[in-house]
Amino acid sequence: MLPPPVYQLALILHVLFAMIWLSATASIPRRLREALQGDASHTAVLIQSAGKQRNQAPIASGVMLLTGILLALHLGFPKIDVRYHIAMTTTLLLFLADVIPARATIAALLKGTDRSQLDGLRKRMAMITGIEHLLFAVTLVLMLWRL
Repeated sequence: MLPPPVYQLALILHVLFAMIWLSATASIPRRLREALQGDASHTAVLIQSAGKQRNQAPIASGVMLLTGILLALHLGFPKIDVRYHIAMTTTLLLFLADVIPARATIAALLKGTDRSQLDGLRKRMAMITGIEHLLFAVTLVLMLWRL
């Protein structure tokens, strides 16, 4: 059992890092589209900037997942409702999507030179971000909505 101040801190960090994750990923597809509309030097700088912003997402989703586990352990993992277990699973999927395909896509964008290849990668990044936001919305509904 966590002391009340530690529980409150874990809850605050959980919500804070959820907001950081959402803000770190929300504007990436738009920024990449703007990057590909500029000249080559402008494109490279904007893709690097978007990549740095996107690298915040795995850290935020990882902390969100860890604080969620800590909060679940505090409440008694076997005793919590099944919707929390499903929400933890969707958060794990969100974290894996941050780590595996999103990082690979940003790395490919940084190496790419062909405009058609870059546009395809931009669309892939937008699709990954959309899937992550869907998982985030499902998690949020599961955590907050009382059936």
